[in-house]
Amino acid sequence: MLSSIAFTLSAMLVACAAGAPLEANGAESAIEARSGAHSANIYTGLGCSGATVLNVDKFGCGGHCFTFGQGSSILLQQEGTKNPKPTASLYASDNCSGKYQSAGILGGEHSACTNAPGLQGWGSAYLYFDC
Repeated sequence: MLSSIAFTLSAMLVACAAGAPLEANGAESAIEARSGAHSANIYTGLGCSGATVLNVDKFGCGGHCFTFGQGSSILLQQEGTKNPKPTASLYASDNCSGKYQSAGILGGEHSACTNAPGLQGWGSAYLYFDC
């Protein structure tokens, strides 16, 4: 009996090391993949064109304020189309304070480009994922 338990535990550890999700009984589960890799790129021009002033990959929950000078559009991208989705709060200030504009990705999409309103643009961004 102990050798059977040891063998099952050993098989579970090998499967986990290989990345296969397991049920409590040791069978592989059908866990859906999440959105995967994600990034944010901020550009000097509208329509996500011009020079890239900020490129951030793999930001997480809890957020972080990024200062970049002057940006006019943001391109949020993700590998999959499921939740969670990357989002951004964009500020005219350079310290993520004051009024902000939100940017995100619609369901079923891999990316979205959001333009800054008016001519002022943004000076900083708070990026979130899986919050």
